[in-house]
Amino acid sequence: MRRESLRLVLVAGAGVVVAIAAWLLNAGFVSVLTPIVMYIALSEGWTILGGYGGYLNLGMVTFFGIGGLAAGVAATSFHAGPLPAILFGVAAAGVSGLLVGLVSLNLRGAYFGIFTFVSSFIFMAIADTVGFTNGEAGMMLPSVTASSDAAARIWFDAFVVVAVVAVALALYVQRSRWGAALTAIREDEPAAEVLGIRTMRVKLLAFLAGALIAGAVGGIYAYQQQFIYPETIFSDLITLQVVLMAVAGGATSWIGPILGTLIVMGLSTLLQIGAGQMAIAPQIDRVIYGFILIAVGLFASDGLVGIVSRRRGQRRPASARSPAPAEVASQPKAAGDGL
Repeated sequence: MRRESLRLVLVAGAGVVVAIAAWLLNAGFVSVLTPIVMYIALSEGWTILGGYGGYLNLGMVTFFGIGGLAAGVAATSFHAGPLPAILFGVAAAGVSGLLVGLVSLNLRGAYFGIFTFVSSFIFMAIADTVGFTNGEAGMMLPSVTASSDAAARIWFDAFVVVAVVAVALALYVQRSRWGAALTAIREDEPAAEVLGIRTMRVKLLAFLAGALIAGAVGGIYAYQQQFIYPETIFSDLITLQVVLMAVAGGATSWIGPILGTLIVMGLSTLLQIGAGQMAIAPQIDRVIYGFILIAVGLFASDGLVGIVSRRRGQRRPASARSPAPAEVASQPKAAGDGL
């Protein structure tokens, strides 16, 4: 069995173990673990374009919010069950991701980041004004027919399913020709275009993958919270945390977002405890997150994975596992492979 296939099997197996363990653990502890699993899914979805492709996507919360609100509309207006409502949210996020991607991916660098960041405020403003989302008053989603403890475990397992899909996809992309093409784009996009890589198509697929994952997470989050309104589901703090988790762990490797999520969520818990004890404004975490992002950018651009690799005397994971742009262009295309 190839090493990549074995790793995919291990990822799926780990997901099954975690999902089963949720029914054996205390429900309060499961509630503590839930946001960790949620952010693993989001940060893995972000790293496909943001890490492998080098595009600073600040719009993950846009599709997270669209997925949540669309699931809420399906549940409250059309009386859809949880699964159809969440799938409707995924579809809405996918369509929105396709439209936003077609426009924004013509931009590069800071312009792309600014455009995607502003998109979340645009969609939040729309959600605040249209009637079918109930505007600023928010929406109350129906609860599942289960006890509160069972419901917490159900939604935890739903997040685990999406996280496993996101991790498996990030692992597959990193070791595929798609990932090699994204690496080529990150290193030198004009050169990648000259060498025959369809850069727009490659980037759009990566952007769309992240949007679909964010939409699924947002739909589950809406049901888990039961009550949602635009200001919280389109919060810029979600974007900041997702980017920080991926970058701190190492956005050019599939394992990086997992490590980064564990670090940032642990830090977030400590900050909340410290803010409560020292009467500090809770918003101080945003300032600290910003400083961490700056420090990572200046001193550890490859994140924790890069630091460990350098200590072992190895090359960076992405460069070691992905061929150079010339190799990508020179490899024969498989049937149906249009990258």
